[in-house]
Amino acid sequence: LTLPKTQAWNFSVEHQFLKDLLVQVAYVGRESYHLWSPFELNPGFYSAGGARLRYPDFGTIQSNVSWSTASYHGLQIIVEKRFSHGLQLNSSYTHSKAIDDTSVATYGSIGGDPFDLKWNRGLSDLNFPNIWSTQWVYQTPSLAGHGRALAAVLGNWQISGVWQLTSGTPFSIGGGFGNNNSLAQVGGDRADLTGQ
Repeated sequence: LTLPKTQAWNFSVEHQFLKDLLVQVAYVGRESYHLWSPFELNPGFYSAGGARLRYPDFGTIQSNVSWSTASYHGLQIIVEKRFSHGLQLNSSYTHSKAIDDTSVATYGSIGGDPFDLKWNRGLSDLNFPNIWSTQWVYQTPSLAGHGRALAAVLGNWQISGVWQLTSGTPFSIGGGFGNNNSLAQVGGDRADLTGQ
């Protein structure tokens, strides 16, 4: 096995618009190589009716290989309002795309076609293209000029909240009949659009 490696880079620009308002825009990228993945060394062959021809006396032989890759590219926008006039706010939005050929979320045999490793390359199970998160804190007025009782009960409270919107969880559509119509014996077949 080859040790995995990752290359990462970013570029950001930030600007302060008011004394308490900062905006940052950034691009973030990452490429990973030689990621470890399980791989079926003794698949079935369609032309032989699913028979395992490489090592016919054995069933499944699964090994780890370091052939997988992954990439990530994202645009990040951050708006930060420092505490003033009783309000502090931090809001960030990320638009990104993650691609791989074996996702950690569904760690299993590499794809459904052990004869074509590129068959499984596509959107990652960890791909969430849109994430928007906002945290805020508001401090109520002290009410010092409205009497001690009212100021003690209603003055100087902090109200805070977190709000987040995220794209839905990615999914794939598997084929029916035990996911083995390809007879590769790895159980990773996908649904086919036949036009019927």
